[in-house]
Amino acid sequence: MNAGVMEGLVGANSNMKILNVPMRVYHEAERKGDTAKMERAMGYAADFAGRATAYKDMAEEELKKEMEENREKEKLEQEKAIEKQREETKEFQNSLESGNTVHVEISEDGKVSLEQSGHAENVPQMEPTQTKTYNETGEAVSVETATVPFSVTV
Repeated sequence: MNAGVMEGLVGANSNMKILNVPMRVYHEAERKGDTAKMERAMGYAADFAGRATAYKDMAEEELKKEMEENREKEKLEQEKAIEKQREETKEFQNSLESGNTVHVEISEDGKVSLEQSGHAENVPQMEPTQTKTYNETGEAVSVETATVPFSVTV
């Protein structure tokens, strides 16, 4: 909450509390039948009510400005995040194109789905840090004789 909103809320609250004083004077003057005092008290009450309304309007305006600023900040942050994601994607694609290396990771949900489908026996069991290299025909080869590296992380 910025200073303008706080000023508006505090001002409106204060003037509404101060409004009670002339209203008490008005009711006291009404009991006594003093119409001049009643008119003065109502003038003061109207003045404080007007001030409270002005502060309320100011608080609403400042709140709208603050909300708009927050929307703009969020939009900029979102654009930065999108741009960062694009850059990361581009870097990843460049690394894939330049290296002929494919990294595969199977998520926990993927593992469960694979087991449920009945094809889990076709997937080789590997340690998470183990790297295997395959040739063009799909046979595992030693790292020294490999021409195209292919690693799978499970």
